[in-house]
Formats: sequence, structure tokens, C-alpha cells
Amino acid sequence: MSHRLGSVIDLAGPITIGPSIGPPDGGPNIWTGSFPVDPAATFVILHFNGTSLGASDHVEFDLDGGEVDIYSPSWGPDYWSRPIRGDHVITFRYVRSGAGAGSVTATPKTQIPISYSLAVSPGRPPSRRPGTG
Repeated sequence: MSHRLGSVIDLAGPITIGPSIGPPDGGPNIWTGSFPVDPAATFVILHFNGTSLGASDHVEFDLDGGEVDIYSPSWGPDYWSRPIRGDHVITFRYVRSGAGAGSVTATPKTQIPISYSLAVSPGRPPSRRPGTG
């Protein structure tokens, strides 16, 4: 039997974007951030922490195949994205709909796989600790 395990690690330092950081760089009322391609990463998840959004503002990021996930203030200050392929640039945006100031910080994380094998004799189950069944 073979399993793939690994540690979740940061791929890059965090990026903070939003109206409280500086002028928009992605068009009117849009702030952008992106993380480079990591060919070794099977997938990447973004950890958004310390998010402060105006009541009608939102954060969005691109997934595979042209899909876009959108997060509103109801998600709270800390949340995680769905997995995103690691073999392309990952872009996220703070979109302001009102006049407020806010920001979002994103950190890309991935899992570094480690392979190991568990040898099991045919016809004999793996040993168990006493009391575990």
C-alpha cells in the first residue's frame, strides 16, 4: 500500500491589496495581486487573513477553466480558497463597490508530497495498538 503525505508550506510571502494600501492598479476600484507559477506545486490554496472589506466590496480570484470565486464580507476576516492548479499564475482582486477603505492579505500555500510504503503480509491485517479494535 502506498500513500502520499506532505506538509503544507508557504510558497511565497503574503501580499496585501486594497483601498487602504494605495491607488487601484487593475482599473477603477480594482486592486490586484498575483503569485508566480510554481511547476512543483500540484495545487495551491490561498489563505486570506486579516480581511477587512467594505459592506459591498468583495474579493475574487481566478480558478481553472475561467471560473471565478467571490468572497464577500460575510465570510469574515479569515478564510481559505478552493484548490487552484499550481502551474499557472494565480491572480486575486479586491473589488470596491462603495467608498470605503479596506484590505485583504493572501498567502499561497501548497502541499509537498512525501511517498512512503506500508508493507502488509498477504492474509494478515496490519497490527493495531491494544484497545483500538
